[in-house]
Amino acid sequence: MSLTKRNYGIDLLRIVAMIFVIVLHICSYGGVSDGITQFSQQAYAVDLLQAIAYCAVNCYALISGFVGIKSEPKYTNLALLWLQGLIYSVVFTAISIAIGINAFSPAVAIKSLFPIMTNRWWYLTKYAVLFLLMPILNLAIKNIPQKKMRLLLIVLATLYMISEMVFRESVFDTAGGYSVTWLAFLYLVGAYISFYNVPAKIHKWQSLIAYIVCIAGTFLWKVVIEQVTLLYTGKASLGMWFYRYTSPTVLVAAIALLLLFARIRISKTAIISVLSPLTFGAFLIHTNSFFLQALCKVFIGDASQLLWFSVIIKVFIAAILVFLICAMIDYLRLFVVKKLKIREKLLSIENRFTSADN
Repeated sequence: MSLTKRNYGIDLLRIVAMIFVIVLHICSYGGVSDGITQFSQQAYAVDLLQAIAYCAVNCYALISGFVGIKSEPKYTNLALLWLQGLIYSVVFTAISIAIGINAFSPAVAIKSLFPIMTNRWWYLTKYAVLFLLMPILNLAIKNIPQKKMRLLLIVLATLYMISEMVFRESVFDTAGGYSVTWLAFLYLVGAYISFYNVPAKIHKWQSLIAYIVCIAGTFLWKVVIEQVTLLYTGKASLGMWFYRYTSPTVLVAAIALLLLFARIRISKTAIISVLSPLTFGAFLIHTNSFFLQALCKVFIGDASQLLWFSVIIKVFIAAILVFLICAMIDYLRLFVVKKLKIREKLLSIENRFTSADN
């Protein structure tokens, strides 16, 4: 099966992964966990939701490599990404000042103008650096023999996960997955999977089973280890051991989803074509905690009063609705960008510079 043509299964994965990211954030700071007692059915529902969704950010970095190996990155795309972050940074800062969440000051105003340099969105900041490294990473995939590259990736994964999981130290600057080092590793993995057409060698059911096993492992570890530590130490602990981007279960779950969706053959559809480019905008918008908490109050309410399966259903429905709202907002931004032909102007500038080098 050739993967050289545009794979709309990967575009669908972008959408699914963003919904998973929103699920994760709803559970962490969207207010869903407020009032939920430990070891309750609602608490276990939240734990399961997090186990399902935790691989989403890793999926994005894997997709970057899967798609990026097929073309040379253009600086225009980085400039558009910076502009996208700038717009939302300024807008959110202005809104927060207007409704009294923050007080105006020159420092706040200046900080809003530099979202990448001030780490307003950690993924945007790290991805900007990763983008600059992509040509080098692509050369590595294309020029290092397959067996050596596979061994390199296995060794890196082993070192990163041992340092993070066993010694609880970020000695290789992986920072729990919040680092350029980890994103570059994931980019290489995604690029390797694409370049060597790995999805064609693995059945969809194998990928799906691997994903389910990883979710079950992450979730059941938390359930069991917290009960054991509570029994023997009087305090539940170590439950979040595998709830991290650098955990083996989270990493394998992300790879399994990439392999699964790469095998899904989807014809071009309007809804995927429209929504896929809006996923990063949805990420930037929904991470505003005030905005997310307000929507969660409307869509979910008091989760502590719901049955466990109702919590799961309502959180997923809320995540889809939040994504659609954010996508509609970002669609307006994208419409203006297209009307002003900003991409074309930036490409013209880039071509002048790159042609001068030749």
